[in-house]
Amino acid sequence: LFSNDNVALKNREAISLLIEIRKMQKNDLRLSKASYDLDIKVKDNNQYLVLENSYLQFNFMDSMSNIYNIENNFTIENIDGEYKITNFDKGQDFFVMLDDGDYTRQDYLELTKKRLAKDEKFYQSYLDNGVKPLNCDHSYDRKKALDYALTWVNKRNSDWVTYDANCQNYASQVLYMGGIPMDHYGSKEVQWKAYSASYNEKEVPNGLVYTWTYVPYFASYVKENTGYGICARYDENIYYAEAGDIIHVGSSGPTRHALVVIGSVKKDDKVIDILVNSNTVDLENYPLSAYVYPYISLIKVYGWNN
Repeated sequence: LFSNDNVALKNREAISLLIEIRKMQKNDLRLSKASYDLDIKVKDNNQYLVLENSYLQFNFMDSMSNIYNIENNFTIENIDGEYKITNFDKGQDFFVMLDDGDYTRQDYLELTKKRLAKDEKFYQSYLDNGVKPLNCDHSYDRKKALDYALTWVNKRNSDWVTYDANCQNYASQVLYMGGIPMDHYGSKEVQWKAYSASYNEKEVPNGLVYTWTYVPYFASYVKENTGYGICARYDENIYYAEAGDIIHVGSSGPTRHALVVIGSVKKDDKVIDILVNSNTVDLENYPLSAYVYPYISLIKVYGWNN
């Protein structure tokens, strides 16, 4: 199908990366059901944008997982009487990762082995100990956070500014709707606010700081904030995740993408996987183990302080 050897190689490497990492997981990530909607848009005479909706049922789950509006960009040309793909790119983790830095497919497999070893330690600790919550002045309303996460997973709330990369913005909105107040106290690293779209790092209740919208900055806010505002732990045991918590993932660190926890999959009353929603790549009821990113960190939200 390809006329460009480099594009063909990237396509094969990406699909191989997806398959190999999923086969490394404890849960059976083969598909028992799958269907797709494709919306094909002509960009010009030989360039096409295909928006892909996927409806997937993984073998270890009873419910469906949905992926909305994945962008597939094709350039197709007539070469010696046959149509061939001269360029192709896909906006999904297993493709995006191959563009990140100098990592190869084999590098990612090694990183994934290390993460799975960490996950195994987390799981044993989860079985043996249980979570030790932080003491916060006010609790987190997980039901309100979950309701918002379910409502706005594949659409955008016009009450808020929307961004092309909307994942942390969506996650921040979920936290806010769960009762975590905007925080305009301190330096820009320990503020968290989105009163409007205008950047303003002054200690006033207006404007925006990038801790609201940018994954690494929000992680810094969680780790560095000590007084008013969010009361949470960074890089907590993943098996303690509950609806309304936030997970960060990425290829060279947990810095690329934000997910919102909506529940878990259990076997014999024990958590075996975490279910997430997200914006940008709009995922609904998606198992964390199906992600290919090798870095994963849970932000465990307990409430907020005065």
